[in-house]
Amino acid sequence: MKKIYLLSLLAFNFSILFSQEIKNIKATAAADQITVSYTVSGLKFNQSLNISLYYSTDKGQTFTGPVTAVIGDVGKDIRNGNHQIIWDALKEVPFTQQDLVFDVRGELVEQKIEKSLFVSYVGNTTTYLGLRVGSIGKVGWYIEGRMNLLGFEKSNYDYENGLVKDYD
Repeated sequence: MKKIYLLSLLAFNFSILFSQEIKNIKATAAADQITVSYTVSGLKFNQSLNISLYYSTDKGQTFTGPVTAVIGDVGKDIRNGNHQIIWDALKEVPFTQQDLVFDVRGELVEQKIEKSLFVSYVGNTTTYLGLRVGSIGKVGWYIEGRMNLLGFEKSNYDYENGLVKDYD
């Protein structure tokens, strides 16, 4: 029984570590507009969110939306960080003096990571010949080899017993 409990607890902790979050949702009103700020965290480099804004007039029992008279960080390609949505509320809903509760919803979009192979020539003034081969993807690697042709030429001096002999 302890093993099952421990495995369940471990799986729960890993799901928290690797989950995406929309948090710190705060709303402020000014004139006819309501500004909703929120924070996105936990997205991987190949993930983004499609964000929609919903509102409730019954303290969060039911939500209406998504609202459409909005500008800012709403819609496609929202990444990690702090964001803001500005809603022109009176254009969409004719209400007055009501308490509103907001829900920022995100649909996870994951871009497929494609691996690609590359081959390139590398060289400079001291190593004339070089070749680099590698792969780019979620995990990348490369290997490189360089060669200097000066190693094939005869040197200007000879060594004998650790001393230079016959220097030109």
